[in-house]
Amino acid sequence: MREGPPVVYICKSGPTAMSFTDTKKLLGFIRWPKSTPTGQLIREWLASFTSETAPQDQSKSEAQAEPLQSHQEPFGSASP
Repeated sequence: MREGPPVVYICKSGPTAMSFTDTKKLLGFIRWPKSTPTGQLIREWLASFTSETAPQDQSKSEAQAEPLQSHQEPFGSASP
């Protein structure tokens, strides 16, 4: 589940700007049909905020798979 404050969408259509937390009301306000490419992209974008599965951070999983190796000499072994 998503943590933090609710997502608030600010939308401007013509001279009117409104804020929404309900995507159905937002879609009703902008009136882009889902049969159009723009309507499909808007719905995909809105769905990205409510997705239950978060993408895994690949760099994090790679760091866990391979331990860090140090190429430094031990402290006190360097000659002056």
